[in-house]
Amino acid sequence: MKNILFLAVSLFVSSNAFAYFDGGMSVTSGEDGYSGGKVFLIVGSDSMWLKPALDYYKSDNTDGTYKTYSLRAGYDKDLYSVAGGFGTTPEVGGYENTYVESDITFTLTSNGSRKGRLAGPQSSHGASGGKGLARIDIGGVAKHIMHKYRASGILADSRSINQTDLSVFAGLKFFMTRLSINYTASSYDKTLNTFDRQPSAVNVTGLTSIIQGLPNSSVSMRLDWSNMPFVAPYVSYTKTKFKLSQDDSKAYCVGANIDLTMLDVNASYQLYDNGSTKDNFVSMAAGLKF
Repeated sequence: MKNILFLAVSLFVSSNAFAYFDGGMSVTSGEDGYSGGKVFLIVGSDSMWLKPALDYYKSDNTDGTYKTYSLRAGYDKDLYSVAGGFGTTPEVGGYENTYVESDITFTLTSNGSRKGRLAGPQSSHGASGGKGLARIDIGGVAKHIMHKYRASGILADSRSINQTDLSVFAGLKFFMTRLSINYTASSYDKTLNTFDRQPSAVNVTGLTSIIQGLPNSSVSMRLDWSNMPFVAPYVSYTKTKFKLSQDDSKAYCVGANIDLTMLDVNASYQLYDNGSTKDNFVSMAAGLKF
């Protein structure tokens, strides 16, 4: 998988003259020995771009470090953008996954731009996100995840569960205030039971940490203000419902983006309430734009 990603990026780089390069990384730490992060690079030419990335995390409750290698590609115009991608998490502790996804975003006002979508996978939060005094973006995402479990002893059989996530999102900007909302519904190809092992590396929109579980649905809301030079504080709320007997979770986040033209910095604190414990997560991120 890593060789495929490297080959795809190399072919794209060798066949295009680039208008921009973006790159960055983030780190998150929390309770129970949680540590994770992300490293990514975006290379773009005119309306096309390519984004390889690596997500990783481990905690006291995992069998090792889970690493997800992914590659996204997109085509952007002022009033719409389309993108797709795939990724894989190699086996750790008998669990692995592979996914494919696609998304589309529309700008309903006449002041769209390639960068700075207000919601969805291509959103760009910060003091400079979006253009104009008022703007509306809407869109949707389809994602298919193939979870696989390796047999372990006589009590476990090799098993796979296919998960399909369908999401809708919307973003509204009015003067210096931005509101974004995302809703995701998950379905599975098998009837789940309490003996099914929960996926070990699950990304939920709005969470700064990677979690374990079988989501049923999630809703995330975020409010940004850009009324200060270079700095855009924000708050967010995410609620996730799970299959089987896992309790609903709620996450509350506060943070700020600092936009220094070529350098973006983000700092945030998130309280994650899983119904039985409340865990604290602190995140730092930085990115460069050329």
